[in-house]
Amino acid sequence: ELARSLRPDIHVGVRALQVKQAVERIGPELLVLEGFYALLAVQAPYSLRACEAPELTAWERARRRDLCSQVDLCITARADRGADEPHETAVRRALGEACGMELVDSIWRADVQTELRKRIGVPELARGFK
Repeated sequence: ELARSLRPDIHVGVRALQVKQAVERIGPELLVLEGFYALLAVQAPYSLRACEAPELTAWERARRRDLCSQVDLCITARADRGADEPHETAVRRALGEACGMELVDSIWRADVQTELRKRIGVPELARGFK
């Protein structure tokens, strides 16, 4: 309803491509995580008015109008990782910037992560993806 009111000029659907790609990368271990939840974001399309704001560049207008025109289910936190930046640092930064969350230092240690994965029944669940 909200999406249709923002973009009455087009048919607005729901896209879940980012979530689908993440689930595919995690693999079958995800299926045994009953009772655990992923934090996702729902991104509404820009309104027509927001697409045509005079201060926008032509590229940004087109991006808002043509690419950001659907309801997207998105990963809540993400960050680009520098070439020399450890995975844990990128994850911490992403959670801090996107969600305002900061976790205790020990949670990132390999032995703690291994134990947590054992406790929830997925000891082979990857700690990162390439």
